[in-house]
Amino acid sequence: MTDNQISNGQISSGSFVRRRTAHFAGQWIAGADHGSRSVRRRLMAVLRMAHRALGMGRRRLGLGTLGVGGSVRSALASSVSLASIVGGLAAIAALSLATPAQAQYQAGGGSATGGNAVAIGNGATTNGNNAVALGTSNSATGDASIAIGYSMSVNGLNAIGIGVFASATGINALAVGGNAHANAGGASAFGVNSTANGANATAIGSTATAGAAATAVGVSSQATGGNSVAVGSVSQASGN
Repeated sequence: MTDNQISNGQISSGSFVRRRTAHFAGQWIAGADHGSRSVRRRLMAVLRMAHRALGMGRRRLGLGTLGVGGSVRSALASSVSLASIVGGLAAIAALSLATPAQAQYQAGGGSATGGNAVAIGNGATTNGNNAVALGTSNSATGDASIAIGYSMSVNGLNAIGIGVFASATGINALAVGGNAHANAGGASAFGVNSTANGANATAIGSTATAGAAATAVGVSSQATGGNSVAVGSVSQASGN
């Protein structure tokens, strides 16, 4: 028994340290815990240089096993320059700290295109950043556009359509209700079969109809002239 071994049969302090080092190396490179000491020494040298280059403590460099030991293990075993390996570690760290990539979510037969786009439902499609289409055969085209219902389409920046067969076309167009239609930028249609037919038109009520810059409020109300206002059931306004 050597001087540094413990008489009661426990492992020596030197053996304990070597095992801990081998276990640590195995967390970085597959098989390193059973490999040669030279590989482990080169790994430790790389980590020391990496923590200086990256400005963080070695204990925080816990990236785990690198590529199941493939390229990094080969580089260490073939004595590739430590500077090159440190550069690779820095690149991996940069990727891990970068902003998450914009992703899409699609389910139930939907198709999503655009950053953070969501398409859920058979035939649902989105084409625009942050666009959302929920329901069968719905289409949302334009950044931040939203289509919720069935067999409907939304086309325009920030356009929103909610309801069966509804449609919203134009920037900030809004259609809410079954078969509601907002057909220009800034147009708003609320109610079943309501129609807002021009820029900034507002139609509120079942079968209400409004032209450009006009406002119709009430069941079957109609405001067809520019800037006209019709309020009440079956009311009509055709001029300013």
